Amino acid sequence: MNSDAKGVLMVTKIAITFDVERHGVCPSAILIPLKILDQYKIKATFFVLGRFADQNPKVPEEILSRGHELGCHGYVHYPPYDEREYDDVRRDVEKGTKVMSRFGDVANFRSPYFRPHKKLATILDSLSYRCDSSVPSKRFDMFIGRTSNPYNLLCPMKPYHPSKENIFVKGESEIAEIPLSGFIFPLLGVTMRNMGFRLFARLVDFVNIFSDVIVLDVHTWEFLEAPEARIRHRRKRGTEIAIMFDALLRYLKRKGTFIVLSDIINKNRDIVS
Repeated sequence: MNSDAKGVLMVTKIAITFDVERHGVCPSAILIPLKILDQYKIKATFFVLGRFADQNPKVPEEILSRGHELGCHGYVHYPPYDEREYDDVRRDVEKGTKVMSRFGDVANFRSPYFRPHKKLATILDSLSYRCDSSVPSKRFDMFIGRTSNPYNLLCPMKPYHPSKENIFVKGESEIAEIPLSGFIFPLLGVTMRNMGFRLFARLVDFVNIFSDVIVLDVHTWEFLEAPEARIRHRRKRGTEIAIMFDALLRYLKRKGTFIVLSDIINKNRDIVS
């Protein structure tokens, strides 16, 4: 919890999100975080790649059956949107949306790799999306990772309405941009695995000083043991990430209340600037 300028105690709102994208390994991995979430009675938002949903329709059905929220992650994961032409991004978003709409109303979107096209808000507005969570606030990988866009350092840490011309700044779009939380280092499962739980918890505390909305993200493939697939970021996968994720949820339950991303539009509109 933190306080506003008048000293009023603010309840931290915490959104746990997952990216579901690797069709070869994710179906078996999804059950592990679902079981942990059930244990703590926490609902999360799962961003599912359209291609993955095409090939594994039982996975989004299982997510919904447990009361969680679905979001769209586009249709294909590569190349990132910031390396593609506007019309190509638009077609990919439309195709992913069409697939995910088979499972019900989809109000939330997230770009692959957290690398949105600058004009993504224009596309999402035209498709009646209400929330986007593509921008990794204050993240900068110093040219050694996948996300080294200087705009990330300039974007707000709290939810905001983005510009239709530049999703990284405030503007006139109807959608709410709900950034992935972080400060240089993003609040990702990969970060927690490399930092270790204790240091990662301190990072969460630091981010909470500046924002009473915390958005974390984990990839479902992280819950597979490293030898099960040839994937980057092998460190502390499988059982170790499951133990850390369990500890993280216990820690976060003391910090505030859990929400799904659409709650920010449906129940907490006042926190979007």
